[in-house]
Amino acid sequence: MMGASTKPPSILRALFAMMLLSGSVMLVGGVKLENDSTFTACLATPATCTQLGLGNVSPKITGTIPTTIGQLVALTKLMLNGNTITGAIPSEVGQLVALTILSLSNNAITGAIPSEVGNMVDMKYLWLDGNSITGSIPSEVGKLVALTRLWLNDNVLTGALPSELSLLAAITEIKVFNNPGLCGDLVSVGTVGTSYSGDSDNDDGTFGTALGTACTVTTVSPTVTTVSPTVTTVSPTVTTVSPTVTTVSPTTVSPTVSPTASPTPSRVTAALHLSAQKGLSETVGVLLVAGEAVNVQDADGWTPLHFAAENGHIVVVKKLLAAGASVNMQSDTGVTPLFIAARNGHIVVTKKLLAAGANPNIQCEDGWTPLHWAGKNGHIVIVDKLLAAGAALNIQNEDEKTALQLAYSGEHKEIVDKLLAAGAGGCDAPPTTPAPSASPVGASG
Repeated sequence: MMGASTKPPSILRALFAMMLLSGSVMLVGGVKLENDSTFTACLATPATCTQLGLGNVSPKITGTIPTTIGQLVALTKLMLNGNTITGAIPSEVGQLVALTILSLSNNAITGAIPSEVGNMVDMKYLWLDGNSITGSIPSEVGKLVALTRLWLNDNVLTGALPSELSLLAAITEIKVFNNPGLCGDLVSVGTVGTSYSGDSDNDDGTFGTALGTACTVTTVSPTVTTVSPTVTTVSPTVTTVSPTVTTVSPTTVSPTVSPTASPTPSRVTAALHLSAQKGLSETVGVLLVAGEAVNVQDADGWTPLHFAAENGHIVVVKKLLAAGASVNMQSDTGVTPLFIAARNGHIVVTKKLLAAGANPNIQCEDGWTPLHWAGKNGHIVIVDKLLAAGAALNIQNEDEKTALQLAYSGEHKEIVDKLLAAGAGGCDAPPTTPAPSASPVGASG
């Protein structure tokens, strides 16, 4: 009778294959992500690679996450959980702005969470649990206004929970247990129905109480050293030296404050800007109900309405206007939301802004009007809407160009004819027929 040790090789191979499939045995070694065929295929066609699913694979993914990960800008799902990945999360991950799921759970990742994660405002699931991630939770996490689940448990995070977590209006679950260096309170973070995971039993909403590590403030008393002066008396020769006293008048520098400086936006404002930019109408509604300032400008003077108009998000535009958004507020360069909608060809948004009272004749710092942009870019329907709203035909920009001349230079014949029919022109009007595109000297005008 044949013993176990003398089983034919074919039977042993079959048993080994079954063990591999069942997960009861793993191959020694692994594959670096940059050498994985799925990853390299994605790098070859980044515009069409929307998902990279390499979670719990065999052989496991090893090594660090390469910086080339940032090239996969079309990714919506990145799953690398259950491997043996080491090193820090590269900042280039912040370039993956289309991501909705990022799972790096149960690896050996170290280093801090990069602040660039705040760029991924469409993120719904962020799973970083079961690693050795250090440092504090970056405040930029508060920008992830679509986030519903945040798992940071079983790491070595330190510091206070950032107050910006309260901006996560869509959050339903936060896990931060088994991070002995963390402190703070989760109670005020989410809304009703949120699962607060301050401890491993997932039954205590007060994180500081659960681990006995409530944030404390340490007061350090300054050390004052008193030095007794040493007096040396020298006699009998006394030399009198008249001291030279130089009087220096102090120069007082007054801080320069721009009279039109926009207030510095808070995290709340940033969340509303980002939500408007991405067209997250439900989140915008939640933030507005929560009392977000609808007209607060960012560092460039843009309001949430500017961002919504830029990307043609009509539902967001309507919500912002209903909440009192200023339709004619100008950015630092004088641009209004109507400028941006007209430039980008967003017909429905342009119509709504005009109906809400947008002024079609406001000029930016370069002298351009919405009609200049619509004429230059060939948006004939928007030209119609602007003319119907009373757009001035012959306003010149700083280069002394009118909308008619810009439309002519762009070879937009129908717009040229429409502007001429509306009365544009004068001594400097171009010919009624644009130069042919096949002109040997070019047709740019």
